This record gives sequence, structure tokens and C-alpha cells, in this order.
Amino acid sequence: MLPETLEKILDIGRELAERRALEPLLSYAMETALDLCDAEYGYLVLLESDGSLNFRVTQDRRDLVIEL
Repeated sequence: MLPETLEKILDIGRELAERRALEPLLSYAMETALDLCDAEYGYLVLLESDGSLNFRVTQDRRDLVIEL
């Protein structure tokens, strides 16, 4: 694993420990994941207790929300 990749993963861990609000944390995680994967857009999906999928973050590299 490249040192830069490891550093970004550790940054996400630090943010998890510091942030208390879920939405900004999810957006930060998505931004970092897009960067790590060099992706154009991404979706962060949470599995609800009833088995349904909850699309919490849908954004592209320019931090624009993708409409589903």
C-alpha cells in the first residue's frame, strides 16, 4: 500500500473519532474514497435494519450531489 493511501485511510479514522455529526463525516468519507479510487462519482449506501438500502451520499468529484 502506498504511503499516501495509508495516510488518507488514517485521516478517515481521525475524522471518525473527532466528528459527532454523521452527514459531514459521510461526505468526508465519500470525498476521500473518490480521491483514493480516482473515481468520477460515488455512492455511500447504508443497510437499514429492515434490509432496505439508504443512499446517504451520492456525489461527484466536484462535490455536486447526484440526483437518483
